[in-house]
Amino acid sequence: MSEHTTNRRYKGYEVEEKPSRRSNRNRPWFWKVLGISLLITALIIAAVVFGLLHKKKQNTQYIEKINASNTIDALLKDHKSVTITCSYSHLEEGADYTTTRQVKKDKKGNYYSYLKKKGSDNDYKEVIKNKEIYRDNGKYVRYYGLISDDYEKKCVKEIEDDTFCGNEEDLVQNEKERNNMVTVQTVYEVKNGDVYVTRYGFNAGDKIEKNIVMNKETGIVLSEQEKCEDEVFFTYGVEFDKKVKVPSFFKTLKKTEETRTCKVYSDYNGDEGKKYSFTIPVDVYFDVFDHDGYKTYEDKKGKKEFGTYQMETQNPETDLSLYVKKAEKDK
Repeated sequence: MSEHTTNRRYKGYEVEEKPSRRSNRNRPWFWKVLGISLLITALIIAAVVFGLLHKKKQNTQYIEKINASNTIDALLKDHKSVTITCSYSHLEEGADYTTTRQVKKDKKGNYYSYLKKKGSDNDYKEVIKNKEIYRDNGKYVRYYGLISDDYEKKCVKEIEDDTFCGNEEDLVQNEKERNNMVTVQTVYEVKNGDVYVTRYGFNAGDKIEKNIVMNKETGIVLSEQEKCEDEVFFTYGVEFDKKVKVPSFFKTLKKTEETRTCKVYSDYNGDEGKKYSFTIPVDVYFDVFDHDGYKTYEDKKGKKEFGTYQMETQNPETDLSLYVKKAEKDK
């Protein structure tokens, strides 16, 4: 019996059995089928990936287009003024609050903005006019001396930041048209460290559902609502051509004839030793914005820092000189 032959018993008899030795090498069709299958699988995977990337690109372009239609200039294109209202709730820290901002442009193209923040522990009213900024918190009126590019980086940015801005990672889920309005529903997955974690205390992986109502022709967003698990925590609304308010504190300031002079000597942003002079009404507290890596001092040598306490205890009737210098540790 061959060495490749095995015996087994069947009903009392020994049956000779030869094991099968089928080699794939003797079946070329096997490799052809396998190769075709792998090729088809690769094509399917490539098609799916391409489809997802293409959809993501289209989605990103769609959100970018909406954002481009919701700048202050775009909102004011066919209107004299715009009123933007934002409501924040379910915050990680602090009370719920609402901000209402009215914006228009003067004949010189400069912004007039009236902002009212209500409901928080630090409510205030703010007026930006003629590239000047005043804030009233109910205790005192503060005037900010704008230096270098503060107007663009602080005031203009603050105004623009109140307009609608969609996240390019928002995924469009649904879109419905009715008359001249479009309702867009999107979803966003919370990432570690983003605003939904820091401001609201949501966790990475939570889904933020957004409902956006906008004008079909202009792309201007008229309202937006954000929620997580049916909990609405943010709303946004836009109205046009409402009567623009001038708050009473600002009207009073404009009637004040007595003034004082405040000077700022600044090394900020490469403007070494540049002097700024501000003439403001008496009884208005003077301040400057914080700048990363710089501090404000009351003396030229930079020994006495000008902080919140010094700002609140200054004599609002006398002239004042301040010095913005690079902080010692950053020199």
